[in-house]
Amino acid sequence: MIFFRQTSILLGILCLLSAVTWAQQNTGSMSGTVTDQSAGTVPGATVVATQLQTGLKTTTVSTDAGVYVFASLPVGVYEVSVEKAGFKKLNRKNIEVRVAQRLTLDLSLEVGSVQESVEVTAQGPLLDTETSERGQNFSNQLMNTLPLFTGGIRNASSFVTYMPGVNSYREVSISGSGGRGKEVMIDGASLTIPESGGVVFNFPGTEMFQEFKLVTAAYSAEYGRFGGGVETYVSKSGGNDIHGAAFWYARRDIFNANSWANNAAGRARPKERFNEAGFAVGGPAWIPKVYNGRNKTFWFVTYSRDMRPATISTVTSTVPTARMKTGDFSEVGRPIYDPATTVGNVRTQFANNIIPTNRISAISRKFIEALPNPNLPGVTNNLAFVNESQVTDSVWSLKLDHAFSDNNRIS
Repeated sequence: MIFFRQTSILLGILCLLSAVTWAQQNTGSMSGTVTDQSAGTVPGATVVATQLQTGLKTTTVSTDAGVYVFASLPVGVYEVSVEKAGFKKLNRKNIEVRVAQRLTLDLSLEVGSVQESVEVTAQGPLLDTETSERGQNFSNQLMNTLPLFTGGIRNASSFVTYMPGVNSYREVSISGSGGRGKEVMIDGASLTIPESGGVVFNFPGTEMFQEFKLVTAAYSAEYGRFGGGVETYVSKSGGNDIHGAAFWYARRDIFNANSWANNAAGRARPKERFNEAGFAVGGPAWIPKVYNGRNKTFWFVTYSRDMRPATISTVTSTVPTARMKTGDFSEVGRPIYDPATTVGNVRTQFANNIIPTNRISAISRKFIEALPNPNLPGVTNNLAFVNESQVTDSVWSLKLDHAFSDNNRIS
């Protein structure tokens, strides 16, 4: 009963805070052929792909033709093992699966006892030979090290401008497409806004993303409804160990060179104060003596905050005069008409441009009382005040992952 209650609570939390993603665009795939040393196919071999970060295992069995397929693998680094009675166990380490990528990894077994093993740790990079798609991947290391911070919260979509075939003048054009003709996907879900032409304006913070890929040509059948490229983002997930990071990005005028025009005019560098601070942390779900989520349930949280000092400026605006607040608009050089006297397209002007007090609603009176009085002469531009604005935007994300079995997961 206790186990049932704990499981029910966990499932309830996952259903409330998570979304099931059935699409393939947030994962990669791997396939190949299991053979012996004479290049003969080996059917019935058990192939296991283990994600090193989480310990999650995905298992399949080679077909009669020796072919195995992992159709959907979360991005990350894997260890692939294959075993079959009469052959030595083979381990292939450090196999990196990237977003929207189809890897071919052929596995060759040596005759021997299954208790023996052959381990391959060094190899050249695997090529994606299973699809005609053309595109570029950005790893997490590049996303963290490229000079992206220009003030405000960093935007992962800025990486698109680093890609070949991308024109970022005014609107982003990919491979000659029209502006806003692209598709944006996060963890397999579309992030486009049809009413704005297809582009989302408020993009999530960069810290939540693990990898990014831009597909530019020869799209597979899983994509559609767009005229440009496909931006595919994969969010970070927690692992078996708790890992975290804190960051603070800053821009200051003391680090900037003054412009030629300012130097020629004897002007100092303009003040510049930009800050982005935050953190990212993730790990396994663990409740002492209640639930241990290692190799099964994980969480990842990010938070970014845009902090800028207050901007002070003097502003002149227009407010109604004391006479106008009572309904007397005689000082305005244009007629004020009574809407209750409309006949066809003709209305009668209020006498002397004065609105009777009984025609002013109680709601309008309360609103008028809240308006400041003019501090300058005239009926326009008659209020001068000091305006103070401060930016303190923040972005956060929470991701939960749970594996029900080797082939059934929710995120």
